[in-house]
Amino acid sequence: MASAGGNPADPAGLKFSAALPERLAVATLAARLADIPAAQAVLAEPMQMTYLSPT
Repeated sequence: MASAGGNPADPAGLKFSAALPERLAVATLAARLADIPAAQAVLAEPMQMTYLSPT
């Protein structure tokens, strides 16, 4: 875990960071930091596309 005041997105803050390949450490942090319910709520909102003609 990240130390107090540390960056929670720093792979070095993972408990077993020395044993993890960097790609797996980054994926682990991405999964922990993702706010899936909020993303689903945003994607469920209606969307309107507007196209501007070039001038």
